[in-house]
Parts: sequence; structure tokens; C-alpha cells
Amino acid sequence: MIEKIQTNKHNYRINMHYYQRARDAMFDAVQQLFDDGYHDIYIPGYIGWSPREGSGIFDPINRIEGLSRHYYRMTKDLTIDIDALRNSLSKKSILLIVNYFGFRDKEIKTAIQVAKENECVVIEDNAHGFFTFFCHGSVGADITFFSLHKMFPFENGGSLLLLNERLTVQPKRSLEEPTELTPFAYDINGIASRRKSNYISLMTLMEGHENYFVPLKSIDDITLNVPQTFPIIIRRGNRDKIYEYMNERGYGVVSLYHTMIEELRNDEHSEACWLSKHIMNLPVHQDCNGTEYAAMINTLKEACDNT
Repeated sequence: MIEKIQTNKHNYRINMHYYQRARDAMFDAVQQLFDDGYHDIYIPGYIGWSPREGSGIFDPINRIEGLSRHYYRMTKDLTIDIDALRNSLSKKSILLIVNYFGFRDKEIKTAIQVAKENECVVIEDNAHGFFTFFCHGSVGADITFFSLHKMFPFENGGSLLLLNERLTVQPKRSLEEPTELTPFAYDINGIASRRKSNYISLMTLMEGHENYFVPLKSIDDITLNVPQTFPIIIRRGNRDKIYEYMNERGYGVVSLYHTMIEELRNDEHSEACWLSKHIMNLPVHQDCNGTEYAAMINTLKEACDNT
């Protein structure tokens, strides 16, 4: 029998749970999975740290006593080494997949398939990927979380979304009340479109400057992704001094990540460590005025020449 209209209030319902920070949401999920018997977690081998903020990925995991950490290899363009993951992943573990800069890993569907074959729970880190998730849908992860203040004009805020109803995980440490403004008060598709448009503008301006810097991602990568920033690889000059040069002149660039956690500073993760010393991220957020990009790129070239 087919009814005239929809009546199931639980069908496709989004149960978003809010937190002060994304790392709190991540800790809540992993701690409960650990309590349910998932004592190993597999983490991408590209995790950063800073003296001011610590590490949004490592710190919450490190708080869970008894949880065994394993790092799988990432290539120089931040793609999962599937063979290495397949050979190392143990059964009934947690697999953490990070959508760096809002871009889903090219191997994410294969990685999730490998995880399911091993009865693992998959957590998709969308701290940078709110718009990618809500504009392009789920790819089969069991849990995902978001850093709202990185995507919207909020002072703080994170959230957790449970995608697999068969999991027994229920948020225990989420806020009783949601953040002052929920992300759904904003035009999500409009913001996504603006971010993609800004990304395309920067990609065009990159042409001809390959001796100075090159994009980490291609123009095709925004077909199914919404960028959080525009990641580039610096080829000339001192990246750290370039960072200072740009910010002193009013261009809000960042380096994600400029320093690897100590556990990854080894030969096995040498490609990711190399990237951490050469990466820089240019802004593409919805407040960016694309007319200022040409001047920003010229200033970036000056920084490369002068550092």
C-alpha cells in the first residue's frame, strides 16, 4: 500500500547533536565505541599540532586510556594508500577518514568497503567538510562530525551525526541546547556555490606561476566536494616566512598542517611530513571578495621571492 503523502517522522530525519567543539564530538563517539569493545583506531598519517591549539584529531584520541592508535600511510597528494590500509586494518576496529580541506579522499569508498569487510566502524571527519557532506551526501560512513565555527561565523561549535542506526552509540556529552545559531539558518547551497566559485577564480590565477606554487587539488576535485580552503604547495621560498609575510599584509592564509605530531615524524610517513613543510592554504570562504584575489596572488609571489 502506498499512502498519498509522507507520514514517517523518522525517515531521513537528521538528529544533529551539538558540542562546543568538533574535538568534543569526536571524543564522545570514540569513547563510547571503545566502551563497546572497539579498542583499536586507525588514523591517517597526516595529523598536525600547534603549541596554541594542540591537535584537534590527536588530543581527543589520546585522552582515551587503553585505546591503541595505528597510523595508515597517506601519499604526497593526501590520498589513502589503500594497499597499506588493507594489509594493516584489524577486525572490529575504528577507521577514521579525514576529509582534508573539505575534499573527500579519492579512495574513500574503497576504504569504507575494506573497513566493512573487517567489521569496523567508520568515522568520517568532516571538520572541514560540512558543505561537502550536506551538498553531496553520505558515502557510507557510520558516524560523522563537523566543526561549525570553521564553516560559519560562529565563535565556537561542533556537531555529531549518527548515520548508522544499528550502532548503540548515543551522545552523552552533547550540549543540552544547540549553539546560538544552527548551520541550517544559512543558505547552505548558496555558500557552497560561492566557495566553489572562489576556488575556480584562484585556480585560474594559479596558471603560469608553477615555479612559485602549484595547487594540491585539481579543478575536477570540486565536482563532488566543497572546499574549505585552497591548498597549494610552495615551490620557492620559506613557507613559514611566507605565511608571516602574507598575514602581515592582510591576507589570511593558514598552513594545515605546518607541524606533524611526533608519532608521525618518521620514514614511514615521510611524504606527509614533506607536505606539511610545503603546504599553504588560501581562503575561499563565503566572505571572500574575488576581486582581491589577483592582488593576493601577486603578494604571494613577492613573498616567495623575498623569503
